[in-house]
Amino acid sequence: MKKQSWFFILVCIFFVIVILIRYFLVINSEDNLKRLRDTEKNIEIVGKIVGQPNLRADNIQYTLLTNSEKEKILVSLPLYPKYLPGDRIKINGKLQTPAEFEDFSYKDYLLKDGIRTVSYYPETKLLKEKHWTFYGLVLRLKNKLQEVNKKILPSPENEILGAMILGEKGLLPDEIKDAFSKVGLSHVLAISGMHIAVIVQILISIFNQTKLSNRSFYLISGFLIFYVILIGAPPSAVRASVMAGILLLAAKVHRQYVAHRALVIAGFFMLLFNPLLIRHDVGFQLSFLAVLGILELGKPLESALGRFKGPNWLSELLAITLSAQIFTLPIIIWNFGIFSLISPIANIIVVPLLPIVISLGFLTLLTGLVSTSIGIFVAFPLYLILSFIIWLADFFSGLKLSFIEVKNINFLWVLFLYLLIFAITWKIKYKN
Repeated sequence: MKKQSWFFILVCIFFVIVILIRYFLVINSEDNLKRLRDTEKNIEIVGKIVGQPNLRADNIQYTLLTNSEKEKILVSLPLYPKYLPGDRIKINGKLQTPAEFEDFSYKDYLLKDGIRTVSYYPETKLLKEKHWTFYGLVLRLKNKLQEVNKKILPSPENEILGAMILGEKGLLPDEIKDAFSKVGLSHVLAISGMHIAVIVQILISIFNQTKLSNRSFYLISGFLIFYVILIGAPPSAVRASVMAGILLLAAKVHRQYVAHRALVIAGFFMLLFNPLLIRHDVGFQLSFLAVLGILELGKPLESALGRFKGPNWLSELLAITLSAQIFTLPIIIWNFGIFSLISPIANIIVVPLLPIVISLGFLTLLTGLVSTSIGIFVAFPLYLILSFIIWLADFFSGLKLSFIEVKNINFLWVLFLYLLIFAITWKIKYKN
């Protein structure tokens, strides 16, 4: 084994040790609101709104950082009045521990964000409004884009575009999320590596046609940071943006880009900031496993599929789809209890449309800011594509045997499946 490989392995081991230490420090930190939860008494607490509000169909979820305890509370409030990050408010209501259901732990889901307490519709009072913060301006722009989206596109097309461009998955109808999950297209509704790659490629193409090409690294990096903040920094988008930033930096300083190293660096810094992602955030797990699968199995599968007669782009697309799904399959079954049989076919049809949807989506929202009429005109082909994707997901999800439900799987089976996947991958890649 080369010296570089041994050094990379030692660095990975060091990263794992650091992350494990951080994880146990965070998970065992003092719970300062434990004594106030589940008492059935109204508690008065003053705090500051932090992070991005989570807009839903009938409410908004705010993260409140308390003044005295320095703990986070997820507060569900009506759609109006709206608060922005930095606003200081007082709440008066019951504090509760997040619920745990038979097939879903809301408690663990919120724990990834450091939230151990929830409060539903307490009385609120605005104590101090924070004016003209950068984050506040970003959210005002996002709110404006959401309004434009609703004016230009009907439902459910506008909810899907909002999820794909603005990261607003909370507004998606349950039947849409269910259909996309059954046919293996849930990743289409999340801002993932493909979305970031398309955005970067569009920006590179634009800057290469102008005098700004020599400054494209700084401009694209700045836009990616701004965009990640705008969409609420979901793990998949953060991971993709970090890797894209490393790729752009490597090109700027004329160094070789190694995707495995970029993936490790992205994961290390994300987990250093929030080590709870590795256990409690399924999106983080799926994002990294999908990329790892593409890096490890993508090329071997493409070579194998290339033996059959067919266009090269089809072999490449199918190899990327299958490699990502193989590496994420055990986690998907463990968390969602669904094994999609129709997923490869659905992805072959839908994935080639995503660059068009993303490009037209940005163009639609930006033109809509200037003129609703122009935005509607630009959005017409986008509406047709989104309608087709919705119909396709609904059609495939209704087919018999399009998916198999796998209930009550033991976690030991998940470990066994990953050992089997890694063993087969190692044999394919390094032995043959």
